Amino acid sequence: MRKLRILLPLSLVIIALVLFLIPLSVFATEEPNSIKLENPGNSGSWQQAGVYIDHIIIKAGSEQSGAGEFSYSDDTNDGCYSVDFNDDRSGFSWNKVGAGPDCKDISYIAIFFGTAPPETTAPPETTAPPETTTPPETTAPPESEPTIIESTTIAEAQIEVTETTLIKELARTGFDPKYYIFGGIVALIGATILGLTLRPRKK
Repeated sequence: MRKLRILLPLSLVIIALVLFLIPLSVFATEEPNSIKLENPGNSGSWQQAGVYIDHIIIKAGSEQSGAGEFSYSDDTNDGCYSVDFNDDRSGFSWNKVGAGPDCKDISYIAIFFGTAPPETTAPPETTAPPETTTPPETTAPPESEPTIIESTTIAEAQIEVTETTLIKELARTGFDPKYYIFGGIVALIGATILGLTLRPRKK
């Protein structure tokens, strides 16, 4: 009875651990980090939605013939094997393109998954600044040549202005300019007579 009391709790612990580890193994098989394609043939393709393939390894040959492993992370054609990845890296295709002892048949392909890089958004387009229009050139006004007035013209004009002013002043005082002309004639006649009178006579 005493042994039974010890074995019973121990059995319950073992059962609990088994029940706890089984779901973990199921989840691990549902989302593996890598899978292996056994006997895939020398050409074919593979694709699965929602995954991102980081790289693959092709194992060619056997242990007896000298196996080799070749890693591919981009589209490659190395002369023996050609690998092309899909644009979203959710699948790929392979093909044996070479012959001879260096290009052996494919025995399996290991596929390793990763995380897709974040999408890069293109920067917004920059609009060019509006073009600045050049203002029209302003033309300078033509130079005006100075008017040259001859001194004689100015003097004559001044005399005419003086005479006109004198006549106007005489007219304003009531003096008739006709008398001014008549007086000048009389003075001229008188001066002539006086000159003839005073001239010495010949003996």
